[in-house]
Amino acid sequence: MPLLTYTLLRVALVVGAGALLYVLGVRSWLLVVLAVLIGAGLSYVLLAGPRQAAADDLERRTGGRPTNLEKSLARDGDDEDAQFDALGQDYASVVEGEEAEADAAPQDAEHTGRGAGEHGGAPTGDDTDGPASPRV
Repeated sequence: MPLLTYTLLRVALVVGAGALLYVLGVRSWLLVVLAVLIGAGLSYVLLAGPRQAAADDLERRTGGRPTNLEKSLARDGDDEDAQFDALGQDYASVVEGEEAEADAAPQDAEHTGRGAGEHGGAPTGDDTDGPASPRV
């Protein structure tokens, strides 16, 4: 019953805001947009108690059961763990390996002697076949 009460109070706030805006002369599609925005803002400020009561009622009625999304996420995590176990790796070693590669990548590019043309910067002179041109 608290959920129905909260919903009806929210609808009443939107309708009330719309009626007030109508009296003030707002007659276009802006009436609906402003009424919804004003009603939402007022319900956030004024209906904290009924909102919490509705949330508590929903929690009580569902018994804290996981939702379908939570079940799906748990299954996906179990599937990933099974795949890593099948490969003989654990998640931590894979993540650490990716972090090590990311940390090493910029350093490797500096020491390979590759030109900046491959990396988007200005040429450094050591990427040409001939003698380096003097820098200005």
